[in-house]
Amino acid sequence: MNLPKDPFFQALFHTPIPRMILKANVPDFTIMACNQAFKEGKNLQGRDITNQSLWDAFVLEKSDMESLNKFRGALISAAEKNEKIILKEFKYSVPNPDGTLEPQWWHIEIVPVSADGTKVDFLLFSTYNITEQLINIREYKNREIGYLQQQERHIEIRQLNQKLEISESRAKYLISEAPVAIGLLSGRDMIIDSANNKMLEIWGKNESIIGLPVLEALPEIIGQSFPDILNEVYTTGIPYYGNEKMVVLEYEGELKEVYLNFVYQPMTNQAHQVDHIMVVAVNVTETVLSRKSIERAEEMLRLAINSAALGTWYIDINTRDFIPSTRMKEFFGFEESEEMTYEAAMQQIEQPYRNLVIQAVEDAIATGTNFDIEHPVTGRNDGKLRWLKSTGRLYPEEQGKPANFSGTILEITERKQDEQRKNDFISMVSHELKTPLTSLTAYIQLLLNKAEKRQDDFAVNALSKANQQVKKMAVMINGFLNVSRIGSGKIYLTTQEFDFSALVSEVLDEMLLFTNTHKFIFIPCPEIIVSADRDKIGQVISNFLSNAVKFSPAGKDITISCSLKEKQVELQVKDHGIGISIYDQQKLFERFYRVENKHTAHISGFGIGLYLCAEIISRHQGQIWVESNIGSGSEFHFSLPLK
Repeated sequence: MNLPKDPFFQALFHTPIPRMILKANVPDFTIMACNQAFKEGKNLQGRDITNQSLWDAFVLEKSDMESLNKFRGALISAAEKNEKIILKEFKYSVPNPDGTLEPQWWHIEIVPVSADGTKVDFLLFSTYNITEQLINIREYKNREIGYLQQQERHIEIRQLNQKLEISESRAKYLISEAPVAIGLLSGRDMIIDSANNKMLEIWGKNESIIGLPVLEALPEIIGQSFPDILNEVYTTGIPYYGNEKMVVLEYEGELKEVYLNFVYQPMTNQAHQVDHIMVVAVNVTETVLSRKSIERAEEMLRLAINSAALGTWYIDINTRDFIPSTRMKEFFGFEESEEMTYEAAMQQIEQPYRNLVIQAVEDAIATGTNFDIEHPVTGRNDGKLRWLKSTGRLYPEEQGKPANFSGTILEITERKQDEQRKNDFISMVSHELKTPLTSLTAYIQLLLNKAEKRQDDFAVNALSKANQQVKKMAVMINGFLNVSRIGSGKIYLTTQEFDFSALVSEVLDEMLLFTNTHKFIFIPCPEIIVSADRDKIGQVISNFLSNAVKFSPAGKDITISCSLKEKQVELQVKDHGIGISIYDQQKLFERFYRVENKHTAHISGFGIGLYLCAEIISRHQGQIWVESNIGSGSEFHFSLPLK
């Protein structure tokens, strides 16, 4: 064994510190020498471990394998990298004389040594037993930890008590301020421990009942089902849920029926025995009564529908499922047991009404506007022609019910036949009147010419007035004829292109020939070419001007203007007359409707002029409307789309 002869090294090796010299032959690490202190510290007296591999001389327990791998890595690093390695708190079990192993902890220093100053030849292995120090430190730490844990437990108990007090306070506050009624019943006698204001309000009592048995506080529930339910919940420990249950309670000396949603929730003690029942309730009396009222109204509606011979229909907006009533099937000529789809129903509607109905349904669903249309149908099985009036609206989704489009349908065949007979009569009479009226017009014009030649001023004036009255009668007869044609669908449009502003000016000039009582103000628009029936649009303008004259005082201004708005031409006639109420505005364009009041009693008319105007504008796909206030005059408008 050639150990370094350096005196310092020799002195270092022979100190009382346990040391061992290993040969740097990785991985065996042969033991070259160990001093006496090392042998005593490792209980190696009487054993010669020199020239043995380190791993053969010392056997570690399996529980020390982690320490062994750490130790092996430190030796290799010191030998190969020529660096000092220190292992702190290294665990190694020392064998006792009786063969048992005693776990101990060491502070280890591994110093590489070179004999010639080039490569590592030896490793100086120094150990310090720190077991007792660690045990003392750990015992001290454990005592400190125990003390701290004890203090923490005291603090935690105080905090828990504080939290419990806060929690109880919050619970009482939450129960007191809860939006639902809450009460607590104690024991089998159901003593009222607590009840918030909501519960006292439902019971119709005050805080004086706290501490009383519930049957003493609420004697009116004796004989009702609630005492038995409470007893069963207390006995079985099973909660009870009541839904819209009716209870009779006393309010200021008067018994009233109240509907409640409630729960009886059993509460157990540490022995898992029921000792309290929590009562949570919500007063749903108003909701229940409202629903029952709606149910009664729906039942009355069903009776009314059946009595009025109305059919009903329902369309689910999402699925487009179509549900017709039995009466509707009858109107469309279907058997009661026969399926009638929406498409099959549409096929029974006569053209051109079929497309109008389909478009009206889609518009009502898309825009939410009311659906109201009259149309003929031909019965599927009986071939019978019927006229029907369909009305409905879109109902949005609410309370879990899907959005739907539904309504009623009424047979109006008899009314339509009466209207047709009336239209036929009006048409016949109007045609019969036109012939003598034409002759009368010719005779008046002939006489007027002769009177003008004779310069008979009286005759000229009288015949001129007679001629004006004949023209009014002609206009009236033509109006009746047009009403008849519209009712039978025989009004036709002769479409042509013309300058709208020029037509307005032309109609105004004709009006000025016969009217000198009002001042007309015309605000023309630029040349606008429209495609429409020129004569019928002129008739609408003439009617607007005539009404402005009839319903406004003499001497007042009448303003006529036209303008271009979003690919539409719009005409406006504004007067300063008596005005029209909101109620009358809604009916103004209906057939034969006249505004009846003290201001209109002396004004003649049959209520067909504005109806004809509305029909003419509608046939042109335009719009017509009025804006008016009582005493402030009226503004009549119509618009036509530009091609």
